[in-house]
Amino acid sequence: MRLLDIAILWFYLLALNGDEPSIIIVFYQLVPVFALGLGFIFLGEVLTHIQLIATGIIVVGTTLVSFEMNDENNFKIKKRTVALMTAAALAWALESVLFKVVAIEENVWRSLFWEHVVLVAVGLLIFIFVKSYRAHFLAALRTNSMPILGLNVGNERPIHGWQYRCCLRCNASSCCTNSSW
Repeated sequence: MRLLDIAILWFYLLALNGDEPSIIIVFYQLVPVFALGLGFIFLGEVLTHIQLIATGIIVVGTTLVSFEMNDENNFKIKKRTVALMTAAALAWALESVLFKVVAIEENVWRSLFWEHVVLVAVGLLIFIFVKSYRAHFLAALRTNSMPILGLNVGNERPIHGWQYRCCLRCNASSCCTNSSW
């Protein structure tokens, strides 16, 4: 599942190369739309009227953002941005639904453990085999080690702390029942 995380970041960074962050970030609103659809198709989840209305609003909003005016004052769709960010949102939703399937079938803690093992393994492989990334990472760590490590710890703890508290309060069959996870 962490390979999907890499895909999410890859698509996002490629999109960021060609468009403004304020435009790109709007497309992440499609994550719950795709998660609802995947949950409906693969998990048999029931969609409410409010979820369908919210989905429609999100689709309209992202559609409006996907257009720009060209030099002749005609509307032109930002095909590259739309494709890359739709792929990123779909990968994120797919990861969430896959995690739910595994957490329900297996054990939530086992799922979280293996998810993190794969993340560490992929990170180590990138560090070992991609020389430019390794050099850049080590240089950044030498010059700004405390801010980088502090930001990483500060970023990860609240998210995982919430996720773990959720799993402690419920059993595997009812944990993570929200598809937008």
